[in-house]
Amino acid sequence: MAFRELMLAIDTSSGCSLGLLTPLGETFWVSHAERQSAHEILPEIEKMLRAEKIYVQELNAIAVATGPGSFTGLRIGVSVAQAFGFAHDIPIIAISNLALLAYGASARHEKVEFNEMFLVAEEARGQEIYFGCYKNSPDGGIVAVEPEVVVSLDEVAYPIKPGVKNCFVGDPWFTGSGKENVSPGASKVRSEIESRSIKHLLDLGRLRFLAGTVISAGELMPNYVKEDLDYV
Repeated sequence: MAFRELMLAIDTSSGCSLGLLTPLGETFWVSHAERQSAHEILPEIEKMLRAEKIYVQELNAIAVATGPGSFTGLRIGVSVAQAFGFAHDIPIIAISNLALLAYGASARHEKVEFNEMFLVAEEARGQEIYFGCYKNSPDGGIVAVEPEVVVSLDEVAYPIKPGVKNCFVGDPWFTGSGKENVSPGASKVRSEIESRSIKHLLDLGRLRFLAGTVISAGELMPNYVKEDLDYV
């Protein structure tokens, strides 16, 4: 699959972040105003494309962060990606926000380590977290070891395997019962800031596009992890 390096990245899970990959480099735009996402996203995408003299239909792919995250925010990003995908037959790369955190933690290393497990936690509600286990993949990306779940911090369970290092990713591991669940000697990484996360969305999206891991606009869905609006 030929790749011309024209990719748009969209993350509206918290605020609104956009990224554009072209042969000349990467461009980013980040807004922390979650309630303004619906009003800002289309004009900002238009500005980014116009600045690079690119038409939407020229995009090779759209990478979109599917959640978990804000219920309304996720629907905005997914809807925009779907609209462009349907209108111009653009492939979609759907990426979990937990996978993005795992990829960000992995990217801190100078070389890929295949004996490391990334245990990712993000706040859901009360003492519950969104939880996922990931490991590095041979193509330089990240893959899920187990399905993502919503679980209490007091009840979270993670695999312990001989010779495998655990890296705890996300703010919940730094306080209270989350801190107590971190295995002795394991490394910890806080959640990424939006500007870094959107870059990782572009980078991981590119890797998955090259690997052929794409879906159609009709297959794209928000990733709520738990189909209960109390948690999103």
